[in-house]
Amino acid sequence: VAAAGAGGVFANGLTVYDDDGVLFHERLLETDVLDACAAFAEAHGLDLVAYHRDDLTTPRVTPRTDELADRYAEPRPAEGLGSRANKLLLLADPEILRERRPALDALLGATARTTVALPNMLEVLPPGASKREGVRAYLDRYDIDEATELLAVGDGENDAEMLRAAAVGVAMGNAGAAARDAADLVVASNDEGGAAQAL
Repeated sequence: VAAAGAGGVFANGLTVYDDDGVLFHERLLETDVLDACAAFAEAHGLDLVAYHRDDLTTPRVTPRTDELADRYAEPRPAEGLGSRANKLLLLADPEILRERRPALDALLGATARTTVALPNMLEVLPPGASKREGVRAYLDRYDIDEATELLAVGDGENDAEMLRAAAVGVAMGNAGAAARDAADLVVASNDEGGAAQAL
């Protein structure tokens, strides 16, 4: 991101770059959380990917971990779990993640929080971290008022807090219940030009 000279909010609000591409806000998971999640993923047959800035790592490359690059245009995860992470993704079928989430939440307690962007991806974030926190850091940097000047667009549970706080919160037509409930408006889906409609 920094090499591209682009500003913005990335990794669910955990890394924020200014308009010169300089990182000025970052949240990291504690090493104990990485270890606990790696053990949990192994015990429950879940794939795990760690995000640290622009680098993705995984204990083992699988079709699910490769899908992040092939389908979602993320960097291809390298094999070998790194020692630093902004967030973790646990990958599996949606029903498996829904079943396992309460046990992971209990294991992590106050050391991290979980959220969902897509049904087949359970995200582990530092405590209190959110997309809204990252957006707020960016807005504060440029003296933009969240409550009167921000148009926020989202479709997942991880977008709900940001949508509620924005001057105008817009949920995509394909949004889940959490995003729809938090939004002021609902537009067409991602595939039907909903983002353009929101603007």
